[in-house]
Amino acid sequence: MNLYVARHSDAAGFLAAAESWLLAREAHNSLILGVALAQRRQAQTRRRRLPIYLTVSDATGLLLAAVSTASIRLLLAGDDTTDDDALDALVEQLPRSMPEVFAEQKLARRFAARWSAARWPATTGPPATIGERQHLLQVTGVTLTAVTLLPHLPAGRLRPATVREAELLGDWLFAFQTTITSDDTVDREAASMIVNGLLARKDIYVWAVGEGAPERPVSMAIRSRPTANGTAISYVYTPAAERRRGYATACVVHLSQSLLDDGWQFCTLFVEDGHTTARNIYHRLGYQPIAEFAGYRLMPAPAP
Repeated sequence: MNLYVARHSDAAGFLAAAESWLLAREAHNSLILGVALAQRRQAQTRRRRLPIYLTVSDATGLLLAAVSTASIRLLLAGDDTTDDDALDALVEQLPRSMPEVFAEQKLARRFAARWSAARWPATTGPPATIGERQHLLQVTGVTLTAVTLLPHLPAGRLRPATVREAELLGDWLFAFQTTITSDDTVDREAASMIVNGLLARKDIYVWAVGEGAPERPVSMAIRSRPTANGTAISYVYTPAAERRRGYATACVVHLSQSLLDDGWQFCTLFVEDGHTTARNIYHRLGYQPIAEFAGYRLMPAPAP
Protein backbone atom coordinates (compact mmCIF):
# COMPACT_ATOMS: atom_id res chain seq x y z
CA MET A 1 0.00 0.00 0.00
CA ASN A 2 1.40 3.37 -1.05
CA LEU A 3 0.61 5.83 1.70
CA TYR A 4 1.11 9.57 1.89
CA VAL A 5 1.29 11.28 5.28
CA ALA A 6 0.90 15.05 5.20
CA ARG A 7 1.85 17.28 8.13
CA HIS A 8 -0.05 20.54 7.77
CA SER A 9 1.41 23.72 9.19
CA ASP A 10 -1.89 25.13 10.42
CA ALA A 11 -5.61 24.51 10.68
CA ALA A 12 -6.28 26.22 7.35
CA GLY A 13 -4.01 23.79 5.51
CA PHE A 14 -5.50 20.83 7.35
CA LEU A 15 -9.06 21.89 6.51
CA ALA A 16 -8.18 22.49 2.87
CA ALA A 17 -7.14 18.84 2.71
CA ALA A 18 -9.70 17.23 5.00
CA GLU A 19 -12.82 19.39 5.47
CA SER A 20 -14.90 17.95 2.63
CA TRP A 21 -13.93 14.40 3.68
CA LEU A 22 -14.89 15.08 7.30
CA LEU A 23 -18.18 16.68 6.23
CA ALA A 24 -19.24 13.40 4.60
CA ARG A 25 -19.90 12.23 8.20
CA GLU A 26 -20.45 15.67 9.63
CA ALA A 27 -22.21 14.76 12.87
CA HIS A 28 -19.83 11.89 13.66
CA ASN A 29 -16.81 14.10 12.90
CA SER A 30 -18.25 17.19 14.57
CA LEU A 31 -15.64 17.21 17.37
CA ILE A 32 -12.46 17.09 15.28
CA LEU A 33 -14.03 19.27 12.60
CA GLY A 34 -15.32 21.82 15.09
CA VAL A 35 -11.97 22.00 16.88
CA ALA A 36 -10.06 22.53 13.63
CA LEU A 37 -12.51 25.22 12.49
CA ALA A 38 -12.17 26.99 15.85
CA GLN A 39 -8.38 26.82 15.65
CA ARG A 40 -8.54 28.38 12.19
CA ARG A 41 -10.69 31.23 13.50
CA GLN A 42 -8.75 31.93 16.66
CA ALA A 43 -5.25 33.26 17.20
CA GLN A 44 -2.81 30.60 18.35
CA THR A 45 -0.80 32.89 20.64
CA ARG A 46 -2.33 31.55 23.86
CA ARG A 47 -1.59 27.92 23.14
CA ARG A 48 0.91 26.26 25.40
CA ARG A 49 1.90 23.83 22.64
CA LEU A 50 1.60 23.96 18.88
CA PRO A 51 -1.26 21.84 17.55
CA ILE A 52 -0.62 18.83 15.32
CA TYR A 53 -2.42 18.48 12.00
CA LEU A 54 -1.92 15.23 10.07
CA THR A 55 -3.68 13.39 7.27
CA VAL A 56 -2.98 9.93 5.85
CA SER A 57 -4.11 9.06 2.34
CA ASP A 58 -3.61 6.52 -0.41
CA ALA A 59 -4.57 6.40 -4.08
CA THR A 60 -8.27 6.22 -3.17
CA GLY A 61 -8.23 9.36 -0.99
CA LEU A 62 -8.04 10.24 2.68
CA LEU A 63 -7.94 7.45 5.24
CA LEU A 64 -7.21 9.21 8.53
CA ALA A 65 -7.20 12.73 9.93
CA ALA A 66 -5.71 13.78 13.26
CA VAL A 67 -5.70 17.04 15.22
CA SER A 68 -4.26 17.73 18.66
CA THR A 69 -5.93 19.96 21.20
CA ALA A 70 -4.15 22.42 23.49
CA SER A 71 -3.64 19.63 26.05
CA ILE A 72 -2.13 17.39 23.33
CA ARG A 73 -5.13 15.13 23.26
CA LEU A 74 -5.14 13.56 19.81
CA LEU A 75 -8.49 13.65 18.03
CA LEU A 76 -8.68 11.03 15.30
CA ALA A 77 -11.17 10.44 12.49
CA GLY A 78 -11.34 7.57 10.03
CA ASP A 79 -12.93 4.24 9.24
CA ASP A 80 -12.43 1.67 11.99
CA THR A 81 -11.48 -0.88 9.30
CA THR A 82 -8.57 1.22 8.06
CA ASP A 83 -5.49 -0.93 7.43
CA ASP A 84 -2.87 -1.18 10.19
CA ASP A 85 -0.28 0.25 7.79
CA ALA A 86 -2.15 3.56 7.75
CA LEU A 87 -2.32 3.66 11.54
CA ASP A 88 1.40 2.80 11.76
CA ALA A 89 2.22 5.60 9.32
CA LEU A 90 0.34 8.05 11.52
CA VAL A 91 2.05 6.84 14.69
CA GLU A 92 5.45 7.36 13.09
CA GLN A 93 4.73 11.07 12.63
CA LEU A 94 3.62 11.73 16.20
CA PRO A 95 5.75 12.82 19.17
CA ARG A 96 7.13 10.08 21.40
CA SER A 97 4.81 11.28 24.14
CA MET A 98 1.09 11.73 23.50
CA PRO A 99 -1.14 11.49 26.59
CA GLU A 100 -4.38 10.34 24.98
CA VAL A 101 -6.20 9.52 21.77
CA PHE A 102 -9.94 10.18 21.47
CA ALA A 103 -11.96 8.76 18.60
CA GLU A 104 -14.83 6.45 17.80
CA GLN A 105 -14.32 3.48 20.07
CA LYS A 106 -13.10 0.79 17.65
CA LEU A 107 -10.74 3.17 15.88
CA ALA A 108 -9.37 4.50 19.19
CA ARG A 109 -8.73 0.96 20.42
CA ARG A 110 -6.92 -0.04 17.24
CA PHE A 111 -4.81 3.13 17.22
CA ALA A 112 -3.86 2.58 20.87
CA ALA A 113 -2.75 -0.97 20.06
CA ARG A 114 -0.58 0.20 17.16
CA TRP A 115 0.88 2.99 19.33
CA SER A 116 1.82 0.48 22.03
CA ALA A 117 3.33 -1.90 19.48
CA ALA A 118 5.46 0.86 17.97
CA ARG A 119 6.54 2.58 21.18
CA TRP A 120 7.22 -0.48 23.34
CA PRO A 121 8.66 -3.96 22.70
CA ALA A 122 5.76 -6.33 22.14
CA THR A 123 6.78 -8.61 24.98
CA THR A 124 7.23 -5.99 27.71
CA GLY A 125 5.34 -2.90 26.68
CA PRO A 126 2.46 -1.76 28.87
CA PRO A 127 -0.84 -1.63 27.02
CA ALA A 128 -2.72 1.59 26.50
CA THR A 129 -5.58 1.85 28.97
CA ILE A 130 -9.06 3.14 28.36
CA GLY A 131 -9.71 6.36 30.20
CA GLU A 132 -13.26 7.29 29.25
CA ARG A 133 -16.22 6.26 27.17
CA GLN A 134 -18.56 8.85 25.69
CA HIS A 135 -21.77 8.58 23.73
CA LEU A 136 -22.28 11.06 20.90
CA LEU A 137 -25.94 12.06 20.65
CA GLN A 138 -27.71 13.99 17.91
CA VAL A 139 -31.04 15.78 17.68
CA THR A 140 -32.78 17.33 14.67
CA GLY A 141 -35.93 19.37 14.30
CA VAL A 142 -37.73 16.13 13.50
CA THR A 143 -36.75 14.33 16.69
CA LEU A 144 -36.72 17.15 19.26
CA THR A 145 -39.59 16.67 21.71
CA ALA A 146 -39.33 20.04 23.45
CA VAL A 147 -42.94 21.00 22.86
CA THR A 148 -44.34 17.99 24.74
CA LEU A 149 -41.96 18.58 27.64
CA LEU A 150 -42.51 22.30 28.11
CA PRO A 151 -45.41 21.99 30.60
CA HIS A 152 -43.19 19.82 32.82
CA LEU A 153 -40.11 22.05 32.85
CA PRO A 154 -39.28 24.27 35.84
CA ALA A 155 -40.07 27.95 35.86
CA GLY A 156 -37.40 30.26 34.49
CA ARG A 157 -35.99 31.32 31.17
CA LEU A 158 -33.01 30.71 28.93
CA ARG A 159 -30.95 33.78 28.14
CA PRO A 160 -27.43 34.68 27.06
CA ALA A 161 -25.07 35.10 29.99
CA THR A 162 -23.85 38.59 30.80
CA VAL A 163 -20.42 40.00 31.59
CA ARG A 164 -21.42 40.62 35.21
CA GLU A 165 -21.77 36.82 35.58
CA ALA A 166 -18.26 36.10 34.27
CA GLU A 167 -16.75 35.25 37.65
CA LEU A 168 -19.57 32.88 38.57
CA LEU A 169 -19.41 31.15 35.19
CA GLY A 170 -15.64 30.84 35.44
CA ASP A 171 -16.16 29.01 38.74
CA TRP A 172 -18.75 26.75 37.12
CA LEU A 173 -16.60 25.96 34.09
CA PHE A 174 -13.62 25.19 36.29
CA ALA A 175 -15.80 22.93 38.45
CA PHE A 176 -17.11 21.17 35.34
CA GLN A 177 -13.59 20.50 34.10
CA THR A 178 -12.29 19.23 37.42
CA THR A 179 -15.28 17.31 38.77
CA ILE A 180 -17.23 16.18 35.68
CA THR A 181 -14.45 15.52 33.18
CA SER A 182 -11.47 15.18 35.58
CA ASP A 183 -9.48 17.42 33.24
CA ASP A 184 -6.49 18.88 35.12
CA THR A 185 -5.18 20.87 32.14
CA VAL A 186 -7.49 23.84 32.77
CA ASP A 187 -6.74 25.99 35.81
CA ARG A 188 -8.93 28.73 37.24
CA GLU A 189 -7.24 31.45 35.17
CA ALA A 190 -7.67 29.45 31.96
CA ALA A 191 -11.33 28.85 32.80
CA SER A 192 -11.85 32.61 33.13
CA MET A 193 -10.21 33.20 29.75
CA ILE A 194 -12.47 30.59 28.15
CA VAL A 195 -15.55 32.20 29.68
CA ASN A 196 -14.51 35.67 28.51
CA GLY A 197 -14.18 34.37 24.96
CA LEU A 198 -17.57 32.65 25.14
CA LEU A 199 -19.18 35.84 26.44
CA ALA A 200 -17.63 37.88 23.64
CA ARG A 201 -19.04 35.45 21.06
CA LYS A 202 -22.40 35.19 22.89
CA ASP A 203 -22.03 31.42 23.04
CA ILE A 204 -22.73 30.85 26.74
CA TYR A 205 -26.28 30.61 28.08
CA VAL A 206 -27.85 30.30 31.50
CA TRP A 207 -31.16 29.13 32.87
CA ALA A 208 -32.26 31.92 35.18
CA VAL A 209 -34.96 31.80 37.84
CA GLY A 210 -36.66 34.43 39.95
CA GLU A 211 -39.33 36.88 38.90
CA GLY A 212 -38.23 40.43 38.33
CA ALA A 213 -34.73 41.55 39.25
CA PRO A 214 -32.34 40.20 40.11
CA GLU A 215 -32.66 36.90 38.26
CA ARG A 216 -30.49 34.09 39.53
CA PRO A 217 -28.53 31.84 37.12
CA VAL A 218 -28.87 28.20 38.18
CA SER A 219 -27.51 26.24 35.21
CA MET A 220 -25.42 26.84 32.10
CA ALA A 221 -24.84 25.40 28.64
CA ILE A 222 -22.54 26.44 25.82
CA ARG A 223 -22.99 26.50 22.08
CA SER A 224 -19.77 25.21 20.60
CA ARG A 225 -18.02 23.76 17.57
CA PRO A 226 -20.30 24.99 14.75
CA THR A 227 -19.78 23.16 11.47
CA ALA A 228 -21.46 23.58 8.08
CA ASN A 229 -24.88 22.30 9.13
CA GLY A 230 -24.74 21.59 12.83
CA THR A 231 -23.52 22.81 16.16
CA ALA A 232 -22.78 21.25 19.54
CA ILE A 233 -23.96 21.85 23.07
CA SER A 234 -21.34 21.38 25.76
CA TYR A 235 -20.39 22.30 29.33
CA VAL A 236 -23.89 21.57 30.59
CA TYR A 237 -23.46 22.26 34.29
CA THR A 238 -25.61 22.88 37.35
CA PRO A 239 -23.96 23.58 40.73
CA ALA A 240 -24.61 20.95 43.39
CA ALA A 241 -27.00 23.12 45.41
CA GLU A 242 -29.34 23.55 42.42
CA ARG A 243 -29.43 19.98 41.09
CA ARG A 244 -32.42 17.62 40.78
CA ARG A 245 -34.78 20.46 39.91
CA GLY A 246 -34.78 20.06 36.13
CA TYR A 247 -32.72 23.18 35.43
CA ALA A 248 -30.18 21.48 33.16
CA THR A 249 -32.96 19.76 31.22
CA ALA A 250 -34.72 23.09 30.71
CA CYS A 251 -31.47 24.73 29.67
CA VAL A 252 -30.66 22.03 27.08
CA VAL A 253 -34.14 21.72 25.62
CA HIS A 254 -34.59 25.47 25.17
CA LEU A 255 -31.10 25.94 23.76
CA SER A 256 -31.56 23.01 21.37
CA GLN A 257 -34.86 24.43 20.16
CA SER A 258 -33.37 27.90 19.76
CA LEU A 259 -30.45 26.59 17.70
CA LEU A 260 -32.71 24.52 15.45
CA ASP A 261 -35.03 27.51 15.04
CA ASP A 262 -31.99 29.56 13.98
CA GLY A 263 -31.48 27.20 11.03
CA TRP A 264 -29.03 24.58 12.27
CA GLN A 265 -30.00 21.17 10.92
CA PHE A 266 -28.79 19.26 13.97
CA CYS A 267 -27.26 19.61 17.41
CA THR A 268 -24.86 17.15 19.01
CA LEU A 269 -23.61 16.58 22.52
CA PHE A 270 -21.42 14.08 24.34
CA VAL A 271 -22.45 12.30 27.51
CA GLU A 272 -20.23 10.03 29.57
CA ASP A 273 -20.99 6.32 29.55
CA GLY A 274 -21.63 6.19 33.28
CA HIS A 275 -24.10 9.10 33.33
CA THR A 276 -27.20 6.98 32.73
CA THR A 277 -29.60 9.58 34.13
CA ALA A 278 -28.32 12.28 31.77
CA ARG A 279 -28.50 9.89 28.81
CA ASN A 280 -32.10 9.02 29.65
CA ILE A 281 -33.02 12.70 29.94
CA TYR A 282 -31.42 13.55 26.60
CA HIS A 283 -33.20 10.56 25.02
CA ARG A 284 -36.53 11.96 26.27
CA LEU A 285 -35.65 15.25 24.59
CA GLY A 286 -35.17 13.44 21.29
CA TYR A 287 -31.40 13.07 21.25
CA GLN A 288 -30.42 9.81 19.58
CA PRO A 289 -27.10 7.95 19.97
CA ILE A 290 -25.09 7.90 16.75
CA ALA A 291 -21.63 6.77 17.88
CA GLU A 292 -19.59 5.56 20.85
CA PHE A 293 -16.28 7.28 21.51
CA ALA A 294 -13.41 6.31 23.76
CA GLY A 295 -10.29 7.94 25.12
CA TYR A 296 -7.21 5.75 25.54
CA ARG A 297 -4.31 6.80 27.73
CA LEU A 298 -1.07 6.25 25.83
CA MET A 299 2.07 5.23 27.66
CA PRO A 300 5.03 7.41 26.64
CA ALA A 301 7.83 5.69 24.79
CA PRO A 302 10.84 4.73 26.91
CA ALA A 303 13.91 6.92 26.64
CA PRO A 304 16.12 5.84 23.71
